[in-house]
Parts: sequence; structure tokens; C-alpha cells
Amino acid sequence: MISYLFVGLVATAAALGTASCSDDEECPALPADFKVSKEAVVFLKSGGDEVFHVNAAATPQVSADADWLTAAVARHGESNTVYAVTLTAQPNTLTDARTASVKVAFGGQEKVVAITQALSDGIAVAQTEYTMPWGGGMLDIAYKSTGEIAVDAPSWITLVQARSMDDYTLRLSVEANMVDAREGEVVVSAAADPATKVTITIKQAGYDSSAATIGETAKQAAANMYAGWNLGNTLEAPDGETSWGNPITTKPMIDMVKNAGFNAMRLPTAWSAHLVADAEPWTIDPDWLARVKEVVNYGIANDMYVILNDHWDNGWLELNCNAEAKDGVIKKEKAIWTQIANYFADYGEKLIFAGNNEMRNKRGNNENWGEPNAEEADAMNAYNQAFIDAVRATGGNNALRNLVVQSWCCNPWRLLDNSFVLPTDPATDHLMIECHFYDPQAFTHWQKDQTLPNLWGKRAGFTTDGNSQEDYIDDLFGKLKAKWVDAGYPIILGEYGTNCHTASDQTFKDSEKYYLEYVTKAAKDNGLVPFYWDTNGPGVGSFAIFSRNALMVGQTHFLEGIMQGAAAGQYPF
Repeated sequence: MISYLFVGLVATAAALGTASCSDDEECPALPADFKVSKEAVVFLKSGGDEVFHVNAAATPQVSADADWLTAAVARHGESNTVYAVTLTAQPNTLTDARTASVKVAFGGQEKVVAITQALSDGIAVAQTEYTMPWGGGMLDIAYKSTGEIAVDAPSWITLVQARSMDDYTLRLSVEANMVDAREGEVVVSAAADPATKVTITIKQAGYDSSAATIGETAKQAAANMYAGWNLGNTLEAPDGETSWGNPITTKPMIDMVKNAGFNAMRLPTAWSAHLVADAEPWTIDPDWLARVKEVVNYGIANDMYVILNDHWDNGWLELNCNAEAKDGVIKKEKAIWTQIANYFADYGEKLIFAGNNEMRNKRGNNENWGEPNAEEADAMNAYNQAFIDAVRATGGNNALRNLVVQSWCCNPWRLLDNSFVLPTDPATDHLMIECHFYDPQAFTHWQKDQTLPNLWGKRAGFTTDGNSQEDYIDDLFGKLKAKWVDAGYPIILGEYGTNCHTASDQTFKDSEKYYLEYVTKAAKDNGLVPFYWDTNGPGVGSFAIFSRNALMVGQTHFLEGIMQGAAAGQYPF
């Protein structure tokens, strides 16, 4: 894939968290810790000036170890803590590229900036070979060019950005490598003259099975999940990843989610919609398996827990909890999960399988979201058992992988009646249970064409209505804890959240934030691991926190509520 980048201005000082302010303005307090904006600087043959910035409480000492290179230090604007270092290189008249070092010292600390000067003009890079760990990650490469560039990279390396002018940095995102060691070439060329180019070799280690051992119990895994997030309305879209209006999932998206504070990700995924043929042996399209693997790896590379399920999938299982369909569904379910389990067999304990989603039955033209009858409950429990049997039968890591089974419609109240029966699992302490929570739906599922509902939060003074308020959550989550969590089975709160009701009413925003904070904290306090349902496209009428298109937080108060609740909540295990 080739990406074109225009060489434009980026304010490096801003990246250091600084801003100029006039004499009559009050400047904010700035950090006094010692930072240098670059690790490497590249000059072309003709030399010239390059700038980097230093964050320090006083003027740093800067020195170059080559006579063809000089360094000058000056305070950046009116800042008292940021200094601009201007490097000046003489033209390179040698017969080869040359290198030097610039030492930056302050307060007993010292940092070294590596300097490279090319033998030609056009394009140059600091290094032509890099080594990455199997887990992948971000790679910043210093470069210099005289105009627009094109970057051609293998499919497992994604161009994130290229800063330029006074901060020439090529940023690449390298995917996790779950197979043998590999290498690829990144070609950086001049858009106006493709023959002017440099080639960078990226070598990546193979998957390290010793770093991903299986053995963590369900309670240990649950205790390590700080806050969870759903890649909603994406991989479960039967007609393809983008068919419900969301963009192709990329690693920078998942990096953004991780950086926001989430360390666990639920991947709602369709499988029956991606079969080579919807008939025995129900072979999954290998291209679809590979694509799901890519997205799983985005999470694994970020050291996140990843829950992979079978979700909606045109309802072949979700809408067929009945005696007539049961035997055929079980046969197909086992075939699909056997393939998934074998495909991901070498993955460690950060990958968790969840058998299904909101299992129910279609009675004529209506779906039964209420209580199941005996026949419906029997089919649901049989599907949970079939999932366990299929995965465990593949052996290896899957013999002890943590697995998740669901209640009827993922309704939490159905975990408290007799409809749900815990499946038999040959593995001890590796089973979790899943339910969802969206009460009160008049608040959480409000639509833009409806009258605004009551605010939520009786104890916080947002409403006097006692329906489905804090006492209701405490009662329900407390009962779930007493019946299942205290018996050794953590609960995955696989979905929860609320629509955004307004773009401007601060009281409503405060109520939404309080709702998410309260649900998140109460869940963790009672042994329920919270996974927020995010559908992308933040705005009024949307559940979304993030804009995946713009790679930014779109509903800050949603994120703040969740993270405050996650910080305050304490798991009971």
C-alpha cells in the first residue's frame, strides 16, 4: 500500500506541552522534567539547519562531537522551560555518509541525539534497518526530504503519520507477529521522482509462546481487566466489516482505546456469514479468519485482554433456541468453534472465547425477549455446552483457556431464575458468565425523535423518580454476586452504556456521566467486568465514546465517567 504525504509544518514545541503567553497573561505551570524531542536528526548532503527542542528548568548544555556540525541553544519564544536547539551541518564533501552525536545535558542527566548526514540530496533516513519485538508497536524513524514523499509498506506495517519541516519523523505501526520471524521493506520515495528513494528493512521476531502461557484462572483474568470496550457494529456486520457504516478497523484505533484507559476489548464477530458454503463442514473463509486475527492482534500487541465471540450472525443461533432447530444448530456451532479454536490455538491467556451473544427464540414474527419456556431454556443451555465441548476438545492451550457462556438474552435477571444452567467444564476455574445491562432503557435507549426522558441519578439529585436508580443496580448486582461470583464464577458485563441525549445541556451530560460512573463502579464492586458498548460516530443519539474515523475521543464525559467508576470500583476477588 502506498501513502502520499505532504511535507508541512508541525510545531514541535507543542508536542512538549508548551505554549507562548504574553507578559500580561498568566502562563500555566509547566513540567520541569528533562525531555528531548528527538532521538535522531537527518541532514541531506547540502547540509543546512535542523531544530529540536529540549524541556528543562534552565538552559541545557549542548555539544556536538564533529567539526562539521554546530549547535546553538535559545529559549523557545517566551517559555521558561522549552529551549530550541538549532543544528547547522556543513555540506558533505566526503565519499560516504557520515554520523555524529549531540549531547544534551541538564541537572546531572544526559541524552544523546544521533546525527546522520547523507551523501546525496532528495531523501535520507537515520537508519536503514530496524528490529521489532513479536508484539509489534510504534516505530519512529527520523528522515529528511525536499518535497512530497510516498511510502510503500507490507500489509503488516501501517503508516500512521509523517511530521516534517522542523520535525521530520516517519511513524509506523507494526502489527503483532503471531507466526515465525519475518522481515519486510518500507520504501520511501520522492513523489515527483519515484527513482529517488530509500529502503528501510524491518525485521520482526516470531511469536514467543513463553510470553503467552495459559494457566490464569477466570478470577485472575477478571481481576486484571480494569475496564473493557466493545468494537461494536463492525466485525459482526454480516455483509462485511464496513457494511454498517463503520470504517475498517486499524491498529491506531485500538491504540487510541488502550491509551484512553481500557485494557480489555470485546470483539463481536460474525462467522456463519463468512462460510465458504453454509453446509457441512461449514468451512470458514480463510480470508475472514485472517482478518479477525489481524484485529485480535491489535489488542494483543497492546497487552489487552481480547474476548472473541459469535455475535448476531444473521440470527442462525441467536434466534433459534428451540427444540426443532437444536440438533442442527449444535452440529454447525461445534464445527465453527472447532475451527476458531484451532486457528487461535497458540494464543495465550489474554485471548478469551465467548460462545454466543443474546440467545433467544423467534416465535412467529416476534422475538422472545421475556422469560424462556422449558424448551427454549433447554436449547440455550445446550448451545452453551456445545461451545464448551468444542473448544476443550481441541486441546493444547484451549484445554485451559478462559471461556464465557451467556444467559437468556444476556438478561441479568435470567441468571437469577432457573432458566440458566451452568455447563459442565472439564477445566477447573476457567469459566465465566456473561450478561448485559441497559436499564432503564427509557434513559439509555432514548431516540432523537422522542421526548427527552427523565435524568438519571436519584441519590445525586438528578431525579426524584426511583425507577431503576442506584438502589435497583445495587440490588441486582448484589444478587448476581451472591449467586455466581461468590461461588467462583466472574461475570462479564459484556455490554452497557447510554445514548448521548444532548450536545449542549450540561445537566444532562452530568447525569450521563454519573450513570456510567455508577454502573462501572457497582459492576466492579460486585465482580462484574464492565465492557462499554461503543458503536462509533459520537453525537446526540449515539452510544459512541470514540470517533474511529478521526482517531479522537468524541464524548469526553462518557470516558471520564467510565474511568472514574473503574478507578473507584474494587473487585471482590
